[in-house]
Parts: sequence; structure tokens; C-alpha cells
Amino acid sequence: MRYLNYIFLLCVLLSCEPVLQDDGIKIDAAIALDPLETANCYIVSDAGTYSFETVKGNSREHVGQVASAEVLWETFGYSLRPQKGDLVRDVIYESDRVYFRTAEPFKEGNAVIAVRDADGSILWSWHIWMTDEPQAQEYPANAGVMMDRNLGATSTGPGHVLSLGLLYQWGRKDPFLNCMHIDKPILAQSTLSWPSPVICDEEVGTIDFSIKNPTTFIYRNIKGSGDWHYVKDHTRWQSNKTKYDPCPAGWRVPDGGENNIWDKAGFTYEVPYDDVKMGTSLELGNSVTAWYPYAGYRYCLEAFNTVSNLGEGFYWSCTGSGDLAFNVRLFIDRINTHDMSGQAYGYSVRCQRD
Repeated sequence: MRYLNYIFLLCVLLSCEPVLQDDGIKIDAAIALDPLETANCYIVSDAGTYSFETVKGNSREHVGQVASAEVLWETFGYSLRPQKGDLVRDVIYESDRVYFRTAEPFKEGNAVIAVRDADGSILWSWHIWMTDEPQAQEYPANAGVMMDRNLGATSTGPGHVLSLGLLYQWGRKDPFLNCMHIDKPILAQSTLSWPSPVICDEEVGTIDFSIKNPTTFIYRNIKGSGDWHYVKDHTRWQSNKTKYDPCPAGWRVPDGGENNIWDKAGFTYEVPYDDVKMGTSLELGNSVTAWYPYAGYRYCLEAFNTVSNLGEGFYWSCTGSGDLAFNVRLFIDRINTHDMSGQAYGYSVRCQRD
């Protein structure tokens, strides 16, 4: 019997099947997500270790004196609640870069990583979009090139809840959850107990507050305007990509008004509507279509703290006007490419090639 125990121990020591210990992140193995351009959103499509520089979005401006880095939230984008680390784990800050690992096996979804100063205040945050690489789609009449999906979506499948993507207040870089069903206004599950929304005033209706509180939805200005920002400012998003633009490197929020890509492509009034899959397929030519889910929106008033109107689709442009901004509105079998809304609404974003 003792002889058999020795044999068993020898087999373990010789590692017939080696026992691996998880000893944390390996910086030297990290893949840089920003080799050519920095952004507020980074796409990750495979398991591995990754890094990015701690600068403010699409700029070279450093975020400040970083003391720590962490994952703020993770979501699969539907009814399953993830556990912390199901998507992103082992986040550290080292030499002006954030390093993190994905889970193995790789899982699709969305996460937000933030860095804090010594006092615990958030200095900046970045969206980690974990999906297969989005494809570029050329729109008719040389109108331009768009992504094949909503920002934050992990599917392009018509009628699939994972095609909804995330929601954005105009001019903010950080996303908010959409729904766990295509036809019910119930927010998707995540790892975060989200803070209560606040009403815009001189203190909270600022860029500084929005950066320090990236998970706080800001209702419209108490003075009655439609903006979450207390002072009118159309420079937060622009055709010339700003440091607050939420799109990945090489992409930006599309133009609105008279110069929008949907008008140029000829989508000016009627579109087909699928009332089962709740969306429309825009014909791009050569049997190629772009699926636009009617993903609803997050309301800008205190009385409606949820996603509304899942039977409609609203897509931000980068073009502001007053306390409003241009957007594309899809409703039933119609498209309004010159719709305007208060900038405090949470709408979808479909990124255009920068």
C-alpha cells in the first residue's frame, strides 16, 4: 500500500497533468489596444491580457495622478446576471497604462474600467466592448461607411436582444444599460447596483461631474431645457472626433442635420418594419442589409426612470442645436433623419467610419 502511495506522489510531482496556479496578470504578455489611436472604447475579441494608455479618450491628455484601477461593471446584455470577473479580471495600473485579463474561455459582453486618484475620485473610465470584430458597411450613393451594429451590441441578428447595444446621453462618453428583452422595458442584468439618477443643476450638470460619476444618469436641466449639461455646449461631440466621443478608434458618432449619412444614402421616409423582431433592415445594395433594432431610449425626466418606447429606435448624431441634438428616429415603417431631441435622453449610437 505504501509503495502505491509513493507511485501516486511521484506521478503528481512529475506532473502527468500539471497543476497550474493563477499568479495574476503578466504585463509582458499584454496586447496593446491603442497601437495607433486611443479611444474611450476598446474592442476585445479573444481571450488574453490587454493594455491601454491612461489618456482622455481620443487625445494625448493624461488623466492625472492615478492611484488604482478597477472594473466598475460588467454585463452580458440580457437576463443572466454575471459574477464579477466573468468578463474582465485582474485590472492593474502600471506606468501610465491599465492592464487587464479577460476570462477564459472568452465571453462576450460589455464592461467599464475606471482609474481613481488617491482620494478615490474617478479620473476617467473606458468601455471594454467584448465582441467579434464589427464589420464596416458601405452605404449607398457613396454616403459613407457605418458599423454593422449598435455600439455595445454583441450580435447583428434581427430580433436578438444582443443587437440592442448600449445607450448614451448626448455628449457623454460612458454607456448605460439597455433592456434584457426586445419587447419589455426591463434593464439587463449587470454586476453593479446602479446609483439613482440626479437632476441637472449647476453642480451636477457639468463635464467634471459626469467624468467622476460615469454610472449616474443625469436628468434634464431643472430650468426646463432638454440637456443634462447646465450650460449649452455643442463641442462635446463633433464631426472632428472629440475626447468625449464614445466610439472605438477609427470610428465616431455620425453627422446629423443636412449632412447625415442616412439622407445621403436615400433613406428619407419609408422603411420596412418587422413588428415581431422589432426593427428594420435597411437595403445597402448587393443583397447586403443593415439591421437597426428599435431599441427604445432612456427617458430624460425623473418620472420615467426606465427604458421606454421599445417599438421605436433613436440614434444620436454628433450635431447639436440649442439644448437639443439631431438624431435619426425609426418608428413603425417610417424614418425621420432630422429628428431633434433633448440631449439628456439616452439613445443608441451607430458609429461611422472616422
